[in-house]
Amino acid sequence: MSLDDVVRFLRDSWRWSVGGSFIVGGLAAAWALSQPRTWESTANLLLSPPPFSSELKQLSFNLPSYQRLMESPAVLEEARRQLIEQGVLKMDQNLKIGDNIETKVFMSKKGDDVALVPMIDCRGRGENAVQANAITAQWIKVFLDRTKALIDSNASPSFTLIETQFKTNQDKLNQIEKDNKTEASLAQQKQADATQRWNETINVFNVETNQQLATFQNETEKLITDLRLSLDLPGLDARIAALSRALSDLNLGAGADYLKSIRSEQNQPLNRGDQVKQISEQLTQLQNKQLSAITSVNKLERERQLKIDELKNQRSLALAKLTASQSQELEDLKREETLRQAQFSRESVTLSETVRSLSNSFQQAQFTKAQQTTLDIQLASAPTLPGQPLPRGASKTIGLAALLGVLLGLGIALLRQIMRRIDQAT
Repeated sequence: MSLDDVVRFLRDSWRWSVGGSFIVGGLAAAWALSQPRTWESTANLLLSPPPFSSELKQLSFNLPSYQRLMESPAVLEEARRQLIEQGVLKMDQNLKIGDNIETKVFMSKKGDDVALVPMIDCRGRGENAVQANAITAQWIKVFLDRTKALIDSNASPSFTLIETQFKTNQDKLNQIEKDNKTEASLAQQKQADATQRWNETINVFNVETNQQLATFQNETEKLITDLRLSLDLPGLDARIAALSRALSDLNLGAGADYLKSIRSEQNQPLNRGDQVKQISEQLTQLQNKQLSAITSVNKLERERQLKIDELKNQRSLALAKLTASQSQELEDLKREETLRQAQFSRESVTLSETVRSLSNSFQQAQFTKAQQTTLDIQLASAPTLPGQPLPRGASKTIGLAALLGVLLGLGIALLRQIMRRIDQAT
């Protein structure tokens, strides 16, 4: 659209704009003027610092805390109940923030030589001046009574709570220390019992080892002795010694008696050469038999020594395992006691700090209890009857409605023009 089209459109549609403005503005004016008048009563609360400071005065609220307390459901419901009893409100009427009650925090000068002080602006609204004033006054009264009750009960319950916590934590600390001594004694006893048990076990094991070795040595010694007897090694030694002497005597020419005995045994004559040969052969046979017997005995003795060494090695390995198990158990008991002591140290340090903190708080509670509790917030200006109701805001409402009517008229005119062009095109 060109500028001429826009101007032509505005010129042709001014009636719609004016008509819409009058219609919508008139309706808004009728609605605004038909609304009931609202009366508002205002009061101010001043937050003043306490005459003394104490960490236990937990209910010395800051300004936002007081504001939240004023707007809390408990305070509003109590004020509503009392207003209903007084006949100011009906049963179906409520106190609602932003509707018939409102709070606002601001800073104000208390004097020329005093810095800015925080204040709370309290506003109550009603259908008439009396109702608005009663709502504001009763609301503030319930709030101040509730705050006074909280402040008055602050020191004594806090003192009782801290005293209870102090004694509870002190008793708990004493019990932990007592339990630690008991556990330490039990740990020492457990270590001593474990040491004694393992020492007895190792001693019994050593005794068993010595008994097994002694038994095996005795048994194998008897076997070797029996083998020597069964092989007749002493007899062989004696016969070999006799034949060696006889052979030596024959070689030296002295052996007539032996030769005579040999002849008598064999019933045949023997000369010296045959005699030497025969004795040599017998001596060789006896020596071979002796060597075989000694070999058998030595083999048995070697087997015996190998088995003794094997038994000693097995028992040594078993003893090493027992010793390692003893060391491991004692080390585990020591580590367990170390961990328990570390845990006790952490718990005792934490409880000790808590007890010291509660002790300081307990002393402060005694001081706070001895002081006279004073409200930190007080009424700076009491609510008064409002002289006139609040403005309805009719002019603003009518102005916005008139503007909306103009826009609505222009929209209708634009829609009519579009429809006309569509009809001409078809």
